[in-house]
Amino acid sequence: MKTICITGGAGRVGHKYIEAILKEGHKVICIDALTPFSLIKKERLEPFKSNPNFKLVTRNIIETTEMEKVFNENKIDVVVHLAGRTDNTLLMQRDVLLSAGIMLELAYRAGVKQVFLDNTHVQKSDGMDKPNRVIHNSLRLAITSIAYGYEELGMSVDFIESPTVSPQEVVSYITN
Repeated sequence: MKTICITGGAGRVGHKYIEAILKEGHKVICIDALTPFSLIKKERLEPFKSNPNFKLVTRNIIETTEMEKVFNENKIDVVVHLAGRTDNTLLMQRDVLLSAGIMLELAYRAGVKQVFLDNTHVQKSDGMDKPNRVIHNSLRLAITSIAYGYEELGMSVDFIESPTVSPQEVVSYITN
């Protein structure tokens, strides 16, 4: 049995991953900020709350001291980082880059050997106007470069395209 940390677990994709992982008998630590506007997100997690293999941590990833406690108190085997803003703004770009860097560093310090980053936020920028395309491509390059640095330190960092891959495929991949 593995312990899998999923950030953004209350999101439209994350809760499907949680369901599939729990069905396979693994433990899940779900980290989600659950902002005051997240009523739908809270409802998505309701079915898991009675499962002893499910733990909800209601925090923003950027609260690094609190996140360090989560990693230090739990033996996490795999991190699946799905959290992030979904609007296409400079704030989204900043948050995606910052949260990916934080999760990679926390995982590295805790000895986690496998991290999956959601590629949805950094997919190809076809169809964007030039200023947004430049920012978007720069973000993708920066995250890829950061991930490569952690791979050089012995961590396996993979990108997943969460909306295009079924939860069962992802679970099969991350739990083997």
